[in-house]
Amino acid sequence: MTGQHSDIVDYPNVTLDRCGIGRQSLLLTKDVGHCLKWYNRSSLMLSEVQYGRVAEPGEWPWITYIEVTLKYDSWLCFNDCYRSISGTGVILNKQWIITAAHVLFMIKNEYKDYKIDSIVVYPGINDKRVLGKSYESDKHFVNPVYEYSHNTGDDIGLIKLKEELPIPTPNNPLSTAPVVQQSDNQFMYTTQTMNSICLPKESLTNFRQEFALFAGFGLLNNSQPNEDRLRMGWTRISGQMSNTTDEYGKCIIGLRDPEYTGSALCKGDSGGPLIQYINDRAVLIGIQVEVDALKGQSCTGLTTDSLMYFVRIAHQISWIVRTVSRN
Repeated sequence: MTGQHSDIVDYPNVTLDRCGIGRQSLLLTKDVGHCLKWYNRSSLMLSEVQYGRVAEPGEWPWITYIEVTLKYDSWLCFNDCYRSISGTGVILNKQWIITAAHVLFMIKNEYKDYKIDSIVVYPGINDKRVLGKSYESDKHFVNPVYEYSHNTGDDIGLIKLKEELPIPTPNNPLSTAPVVQQSDNQFMYTTQTMNSICLPKESLTNFRQEFALFAGFGLLNNSQPNEDRLRMGWTRISGQMSNTTDEYGKCIIGLRDPEYTGSALCKGDSGGPLIQYINDRAVLIGIQVEVDALKGQSCTGLTTDSLMYFVRIAHQISWIVRTVSRN
């Protein structure tokens, strides 16, 4: 799953040397001839990523689960003054997380009277029932173009953490913190395996269809087993359209392929990564921001004309580098 716009570039003070390396390389699964390891459709595939599969520990060490607490912005509030929303994010470096702007900037009418009270990030997990160590936000930033335009192609935000993440070093290839939690008289075991993601060369785009991978902690149309687990899927992305559909290249458009049974995003996956691999390292090419869901449904429609929208990271490099470098 290497694409035309997945060239890795080192951005000083923004990206890290060992970015994009996972505990289990998706492209080096020797028993399937260096191809993406997958499963047939089964109970393992019932997921927040519809028709995807359960992610294995260490496959997505750059992914984070984000919880945002909102407070009603009025002294008149005495009861039920707080609300919570959640999303997905991606580790950029030891202190910075990339996510969707709408996870951090409330534009829906139901949230218009609320302000953010706290943002908590759980990095490198694969099960929401075992969240492990949390990291609080110090600051958060929303692309200023999105603040006034609400354009899908600028729906990107950044979170700066108060505390540094234990990102791997040459002497510690992957940082793994074991977590054990008791629930319903049973012990669940997981690990917080962390690493950062790589970024692509600025302004690169794809002019033909390609394949890419995504993952998230979103909602399903119907309750399913294992719904707290991180799920992953793949999509066929269209070539740059250069029209209003992809906001003249700012968005990457994902298609459900094959029709009716291909994996697809659901609401709550917002902020999650769309990645490709180059030289066995993951490159962040997009951030999940929107799905074409039918009324009353949480997931992308079942036909090929139901689209998934991702912010094209290559078109946001200048804002990302500038924001991190100045803060």
